Amino acid sequence: MARTFLDAVGIFQEIGLQYFLVPLTIGVIVFAILEKTKLFSDKTEVNLFIGILIFFFTAMFPPVTDFLYNLLPFFAVLLIILFFMLLFFLFMGAKTEDVANAMKNPAVYMLLIVISIIFVMYVAGNVFYTQLNPPTNYTENVSYTNITTEGGGILVLKNPKVFGMVVFLLLLAVAAFAIVYKPK
Repeated sequence: MARTFLDAVGIFQEIGLQYFLVPLTIGVIVFAILEKTKLFSDKTEVNLFIGILIFFFTAMFPPVTDFLYNLLPFFAVLLIILFFMLLFFLFMGAKTEDVANAMKNPAVYMLLIVISIIFVMYVAGNVFYTQLNPPTNYTENVSYTNITTEGGGILVLKNPKVFGMVVFLLLLAVAAFAIVYKPK
């Protein structure tokens, strides 16, 4: 018997249920978005068909399912943090209109986009590690000749220290934009 939530998730993973539930969730989300926005058609049948197609295409490619399975917890935590921040601001006396106007600020949604990109890159690196793993060590066998002639430049970009520095500089750029930005 599962004693914790993680044990229950582990049982789902052992029997392969995530290869059904994750594509089903994605298909339902696509269907709901299409129903709400009426992007392709006003008919529910057309939107349902597109949602079912997305479900089957997602279910037929297990790496995509693994990627989404590992990505969803990050976005769930992000949504929980945003929800509690909203509650905090509302408890402190901010009005709903003020919070809505703050969310329209480009710096806020740029920060959310950068955080989302970091989540996606982190999960993609973990899920597709075997395809992304460089053939040589990061610090050994990388010379100027390798970098310029043998495609070794990608080795430099895949180095965790370089990648961390690039992510840090992106966060600094977003923070600087948020500080300097003046709405018109």
